[in-house]
Amino acid sequence: MYVAAHEAQCRLLLGQPTAAADLFEQLLDQWPDQWRVDEALWRSALSTAYINTGDIERAATEAANALALAAGTSSTRALRWLNPTAVALRQQTAVPEAAAFVLTYRQATLEACNH
Repeated sequence: MYVAAHEAQCRLLLGQPTAAADLFEQLLDQWPDQWRVDEALWRSALSTAYINTGDIERAATEAANALALAAGTSSTRALRWLNPTAVALRQQTAVPEAAAFVLTYRQATLEACNH
């Protein structure tokens, strides 16, 4: 599963966000419950793939899913992986899902700093 996740990440880095999103979606449908921290990382990468395809609503939805997993597992690493998504979505104020994610992300990062 990790090899497939890294293949999807490579597709994203190679400028193939649609292929990356497809691979991430297939992979995450089967992701084991005991690997939630890593699921947060890959959902974060999936949100980046959706940003790069122009699907801002899906990007925000996947970012919110990743953020919930990061918070639920207390993973600051997963929180950091979401930063580029938050920066990109901050510019999408007309999309309610994006605005909601950015607000929630800000709160989560402040809480992480205070712990």
